[in-house]
Amino acid sequence: MSVVVPLILAGLLLLLMRRFILRRRRMLRGLPVSGPWHVPAWLRRRRRR
Repeated sequence: MSVVVPLILAGLLLLLMRRFILRRRRMLRGLPVSGPWHVPAWLRRRRRR
């Protein structure tokens, strides 16, 4: 039982990180991103190289 809780938390963390990374890649490419989190346009332009 004590091993299951950290494994579940690690799995959730991996899922959230994966979603965040994929979302960021789509924003950097200029593709539409749906969801509650929105990065302002001025911040997106600043991140491009």
